Amino acid sequence: MGKFAYSFGVSRVDVRSFYSAKYKNGNHERDPFGNTNTSLRLDYEINDNFDIGVAHRYAYAKYDYDASWPAVADDFDNTGRFHQNIGSFYLNNKVNDFLSHKFTYGVVDIQRRGWEGDTDYWYRGKSNQFKYALDYKPAALYNAIIGYEYVGDKGESYWKPTNEPKHRANSKSVFVQNILRPLDSFFISFVIRGENHSTFGNNITYGLSSSYLITLTNTKLKASIGTGFRAPSLYELFDSYSGNRGLNPEKSKSFDIGFEQNIFDDRFSFGFTYFENKIKNKIDWQSTGLRTGEYANIGGAEIYGIESFAGYKFNDKIFLKLTYDYLHAQNESDKSRLFRRPNNKLGLLFNATLGKLKIAPEIYYVGNRIDTSIELRKSNGNEPLIVLSWFHETSWNPER
Repeated sequence: MGKFAYSFGVSRVDVRSFYSAKYKNGNHERDPFGNTNTSLRLDYEINDNFDIGVAHRYAYAKYDYDASWPAVADDFDNTGRFHQNIGSFYLNNKVNDFLSHKFTYGVVDIQRRGWEGDTDYWYRGKSNQFKYALDYKPAALYNAIIGYEYVGDKGESYWKPTNEPKHRANSKSVFVQNILRPLDSFFISFVIRGENHSTFGNNITYGLSSSYLITLTNTKLKASIGTGFRAPSLYELFDSYSGNRGLNPEKSKSFDIGFEQNIFDDRFSFGFTYFENKIKNKIDWQSTGLRTGEYANIGGAEIYGIESFAGYKFNDKIFLKLTYDYLHAQNESDKSRLFRRPNNKLGLLFNATLGKLKIAPEIYYVGNRIDTSIELRKSNGNEPLIVLSWFHETSWNPER
């Protein structure tokens, strides 16, 4: 008999006391932001060797923003909307004890729309993704994953009175990942990926990661290093208002190193990770004049920081976690801060399971950050943005 499982989740974020333009300059109009997210997943295990599943995520955001021309100031009729649908379907087949393969299809549909007085604008983009992965595991100490991935994008936009026609792009990738476990406590993985982009040609990236568990102290050491490639999106290239057809792709190099520690019979845990990321040809929006701007390669960027956490498990059903992230992100040319990246972020997460009900409220403290010429601040300009979200999930499987 088959086994069926499902999960459903809903979360909501509301920010009411938010001022896009600087409060201290007399701009006292509140610019609320609201975001709703839903998720649904269905899985069906036909037999021990074959299972299928579907998933869907929906996000909706509604927000107000202020004018940036001729000066940064309150604007009572600037509003924006954002819709995002993400769907996926997978087939997973276990051929034998050492060979399995998985096919995944996914689609992303994004719509943006805004109004500024008598001017309106919109953008719609759609992405289709096909992925096939062959998993070969001849022994407990070695695992190889070989795969192929195709991503096709299309998008169109409108900024009154300009209508930008549909544009298309695609990328084809092959990847090989080798995973070694010479010891139960030691793990190392190396992946190499070759990508052919319809506009930006061939690129090769790699990633190397490893972890080691010191069983005597129950300490996990971990580290990774890798490179990245990101082609400009169709929105960044062809948006009617801010697109730039002359963009070059971003390339990056990154590494991180850290540890996780469990004590008191695994009831208390804490961890710390340091990371660095250097980006070449960073893509970001920049002003080009009064009420005009476009995406551009702003040069090199350097990002580094720490991620830390401490958690306590009261019992098998109740868990509390505190997180703190510090981020330093700057342009290499003039050492100015990168946009939309807070220096500090603090989070408090609670997780409780009551029968078949899972409850997970979260609260975050987010430090101030800048967005072009507008400094994103709350209240008098010195207080952080505080976000409270609530999430609950239920799942049921008569066989599991």
